[in-house]
Formats: sequence, structure tokens, C-alpha cells
Amino acid sequence: MKKYDANNKGNDERDMLSRYLNGTCTEDERALVEQWYNIKASEKGSLPDNLDLKKDKQEIWNKISKQEAIIRPLSYKLAGIAASVILLLAVGIALFNRGTFKYSTSLAWVQVAAPKGKVIKVALPDGSAVWLNAGSTLAYSAEFGQGIRMVKLTDGEAYFDVVHDPHKPFIVITGNLRTQVLGTSFNIRAGAEMKNITVTVSGGKVAVIKKGAAPIFLLPDEQADFNKATEEIDKSTVAAQNATGWLSGKFRFHNEALEAITSELQRRFNVSFTFETDDLRNIRFNTGFNTDDRLTDILDDLAKTGNIRYRIHESQVTISPAIIHKHK
Repeated sequence: MKKYDANNKGNDERDMLSRYLNGTCTEDERALVEQWYNIKASEKGSLPDNLDLKKDKQEIWNKISKQEAIIRPLSYKLAGIAASVILLLAVGIALFNRGTFKYSTSLAWVQVAAPKGKVIKVALPDGSAVWLNAGSTLAYSAEFGQGIRMVKLTDGEAYFDVVHDPHKPFIVITGNLRTQVLGTSFNIRAGAEMKNITVTVSGGKVAVIKKGAAPIFLLPDEQADFNKATEEIDKSTVAAQNATGWLSGKFRFHNEALEAITSELQRRFNVSFTFETDDLRNIRFNTGFNTDDRLTDILDDLAKTGNIRYRIHESQVTISPAIIHKHK
């Protein structure tokens, strides 16, 4: 049987990667890709500072070829394809496991900020589009698109529509979390005032990566919540349109914490919120509002349904517990 040449860049690589990211690959393909992704990702410092795609793909292929338990008769070709796929998917986590992400300090960055109260669209050099929610900040490498496509969401929320490129992974840096794709659409909420970083997928497949752990894969209508303090990740099934309603000026919250709702309000109305007690942050609501609604109307609705009070002084909103009147 002819052995697959890992350096032959044919349509098979693109086709398998497309099926894998869209969740339509076979069980053999999925198991092979994810097993070798996890192995490659666990090797600290396994990728060099100056990434040589051709050389490193061959090294992965050599490792795959030595694992007789994995290479069944039908899997030689798949293993070679996996060498390409694994290399691209493992770039972010391998560098992350070193304890530093050197690209973020050695490159020049272009920064874009959306003003309070306004959503803006950013066109990246590769044709990918990013919508920045009000008060959010995005930065991308001045060398974006020459190799790894890397951006940083330093504060706020953004929706990404990433152009598919199987040879150039797209990485979003948000604090201690990396979100990595090759081509898909997803939303990231990473406000500095928030306890969690939330990744919600609308289309395609996304890998959410934290240091020292295997990636968590998300499909459409799946969400990962990364706790900044504990670094734990909770995966759940959601309606993705609820997370992306802000693109059309319609904010919808299903069982959402008050902290997340006020985060949207402060960016939309250019105000800041404080809570008299921390437990108020975690009160959950099923609610929504539109961009043309008045802030006081929204707060009135929250106060009625959540047993809370609010007071506004200039641009500062304070949330406090409702006063319970005892009947004599």
C-alpha cells in the first residue's frame, strides 16, 4: 500500500478539515484528528518561535507513522492529512503551554476601539469581518495574514466572521483564554468587569483553549464560559441568536446574570454600574431590550422582576436590594 506523503498539499486536506470544522467528518476522522491534536498540544514548547509549517508537518507525520495502534489500513491517508490539521490547530496551545505567547510582545499591533453607544464593523486584511460592540477594543498584528492570523479582544464583546483558510489558523486572545478556528462565525464576550469570558458559536467549529488543558470543541449553538478566577470552563447548549442579537440592536437574555445585562447597558448607554452586594450580580433574568429603549424603562422592568432597586447619579447607576415592607 502506498504511504501518504504529508507534504503533498491536495484537496484531501482541505476537504477533511472542512468536514471536521463543520462537524460532518466520520468517527475515524474525528478520533484521529482530536487524538493527535491533544497529543501535540500537550507537548510543552513543541513549536518553535519561527514556525516552519512544512518542517513541523513532517515531524508530526513521523510521529503518527510510528504509532502502529493508530495506523490501521484505512488510516494512512487520514493520518497524513491529520499531520496538517493538527499542526494548524495546535499552534495556539503549544505556544500557550510555554507560559508566554511571544507573538503578542514582539509584533506591532493595530488597535481599533468602538465608542460607547455605537457598534462598528472592522474589516481585517484577510477579508474576515469583526463587529465590535459599543465600548469594545480589538487589536490585530501589523503582520496579520502572513502566517498565523492573530487578534486580541482586550475588552468588551465582538462577533467574528472568519474567512476559511486551512493553512492559516485564526486565534483570538482574551486574557488567559485562546479561541482558535480556521473559518467560522462566533461571538466572544470578554468585558473587563465580567467574571467570565463567554464564547458562543454560530457556525463551524471552534477550539477553546486554556493553558495546560486539552481543548474544548464547540459546535453551532454551543457555548463555553471561562471563569477568570478559577479558570474552569463550563460548556452548554444555547440559542446562539440570543448572544448575537446586539448586532441588530436587539438584546435578549435567557437565564442571564444581572452582571452580564448591566455590562451591555453600560456600553450601550455610556454609564457605569456598581452593586451594593456581590450577590446582586448573580440574580438571573429572562428579559430583553432594544437600542431605542430608554435606560430608565429598562431598569424599571429589572427592578420589578428582580426585587432590586436602582438610583442614578449623573452617569453612575447603583443597584441595591429591594426594600421589603413588613406588614403589621
